Amino acid sequence: RAALPSGLRMGDGEDAAQQIINGFISTMVAGKRMPMLRSDGASGDCLLQLDQDVTTLTYSVGAQRTDISLDDISQITIGEEIPEDVQLAVDDNCVTLVLWEGDAVAFQFEDIEGRDTFALVLGMFVDQRRQAAEGEAEEYYEEYEEEYAAPAAAPAHAPAASSGGGSKTHMYNAQDFWKPTWCNDCKTLLTGFSKQGMVCSGCQQVVCHPCAAKGGRCSAGSGGG
Repeated sequence: RAALPSGLRMGDGEDAAQQIINGFISTMVAGKRMPMLRSDGASGDCLLQLDQDVTTLTYSVGAQRTDISLDDISQITIGEEIPEDVQLAVDDNCVTLVLWEGDAVAFQFEDIEGRDTFALVLGMFVDQRRQAAEGEAEEYYEEYEEEYAAPAAAPAHAPAASSGGGSKTHMYNAQDFWKPTWCNDCKTLLTGFSKQGMVCSGCQQVVCHPCAAKGGRCSAGSGGG
């Protein structure tokens, strides 16, 4: 798991996180030079850049330019933690991007902080695009169900009716977050590339995994009638 950048600590506000992200975008749009290694054996010193729309990574080795859509990235790993089927001679300073089609490319940063910042922020952007695509698909199916389902059918996401009017326990589900998000209970930053936290299906409270394990009472539907 990537560590938090030195400028971003647990409990920091959203402004601090946004400064880290803005600095990352500015740096990557301008481009950074670093060693590159591909699973097909190609390697060399490359110029790694991110487009201003934050949709595509590009690395150039000499006159050869390769584009990687963020939509094509299936996994981001750091250091020597790479999938068993990926054959790359990576070290602790590397970030490896595994693509859906099976190819992989690794970039070697100057230090651990640069590695972790790249992996953490790029992971947020990849998750953002993945979440947006899943949302579009979900919206399509909801429209399909509304058009073809029987009128009497209740929406699948409708909250269950309260039988006694009392409060109930939280019903947490793991969820991806594409922007810096903090736990509502302990106020720590949710970290990781996917399923960073839990969301209650009743009250929509967002918490980290340790706080979710503690349970608690959900406020949804607990009001008097």
